[in-house]
Amino acid sequence: MLELFKGVLTKNGSIENYFLLGYNKSDENIISALSKFCDRLLKTHANTHSRRVPHGLKYLLAGPSNGSACKRLNLFLRWMVRNDDVDTGLWGRVDRAKLIVPVDVHMSRLCRILGLYDQKTPSLSSAVKITESFAEIEPDDPVKYDFALSRVGILENCTGQHQSRCEFCELFAFCCGRQGKQEKR
Repeated sequence: MLELFKGVLTKNGSIENYFLLGYNKSDENIISALSKFCDRLLKTHANTHSRRVPHGLKYLLAGPSNGSACKRLNLFLRWMVRNDDVDTGLWGRVDRAKLIVPVDVHMSRLCRILGLYDQKTPSLSSAVKITESFAEIEPDDPVKYDFALSRVGILENCTGQHQSRCEFCELFAFCCGRQGKQEKR
């Protein structure tokens, strides 16, 4: 990966410039650009290494064309495009409204609990559906909710099942509180 990025930097001046080669402002979201980014990197590696691409590189660059939810890559894009206390905002030419929420097991579980989608496993389609749900609230920056929700899932070990600490959670009314109301009916 570092060898690839060395070539990218030498030829394009920055990873952002390389990413922008596949970016189209008129695209609905970042998926097409991310797919082109990953596919070009893998093709470049294959062309310079007797058509062989190691499993580890395929894992790191698991792009949307393979149906992956692309959690690592979408998280990287969030860090690079958004500019706030959490994200660096070093890339100024990609529209944050086009980003896709990085979905892992924690985010997937919380979004299912909140009723944003109903699939069991994280996928690209679930990431898009979650992003579309957040875009209804904040169309210019739907990914901004990712960090706060992920932290609840990771640090609070939220399972969707009532625990003693649930009453202190900001999502209680939408999660356990709602389940409790439904159970009483």
